[in-house]
Amino acid sequence: MNILLIANSSEIGGGNRSLELLALGLRAKGFGVLIVLPQSGPIEESLKANELDVLVQPCYSISLSNVKKSVVGTYSWVQIIRQYNIDIVHANGCGQARSVSFAAKLKRIPVICHVRFLMNDNYLRWVFRFVPKPNCFIYVSQSLADDVIPVFKSCGIRSKNFIIHNAVVVSDREIVYRDEEIKNVGMVANFQEFKGHEDFIYMAKLLAKTNNNLMF
Repeated sequence: MNILLIANSSEIGGGNRSLELLALGLRAKGFGVLIVLPQSGPIEESLKANELDVLVQPCYSISLSNVKKSVVGTYSWVQIIRQYNIDIVHANGCGQARSVSFAAKLKRIPVICHVRFLMNDNYLRWVFRFVPKPNCFIYVSQSLADDVIPVFKSCGIRSKNFIIHNAVVVSDREIVYRDEEIKNVGMVANFQEFKGHEDFIYMAKLLAKTNNNLMF
């Protein structure tokens, strides 16, 4: 089985690192994997260093106001699906799922949409309007699913929903356990404000006042 993974950017970030881990895991299980990037960028070198198959292909959005570009984009996806004998599409974002939607429908293959970030309601109501809907959505947290699923349902989207937390490789890091009764509480995120580092520090401060068995 061959799986097409569509990245939402070509930068090095949490979403693409997670996508890279997914690709490596799928390959180890015997699946064929092709990763498509919207343009050349920093993550491309990392993917190729892991000997993953990478293709650069602009991700045109389906738009009624630009039918020509929509047709060109759909035709490009159909060519990729046919050339690489793709069986499943995994889109690393709603925009990517919209871009490949008609091509996947024409080739009769399922689309998985991985929702990693919260988007505003207006965008969520638009992103799958007038296009085939993904077969299922994956959310990285219960909180994200609770915010997004009701909006999709209000638009008539009845796709299956799953919650799968991002995988983190810890085999290359030493975790110190000083005492079996001490609970380690950690946070994994890059340094962007919306990741909530200040919230984590505030939470740790509050818990430390009443709990002696926690280490942050």
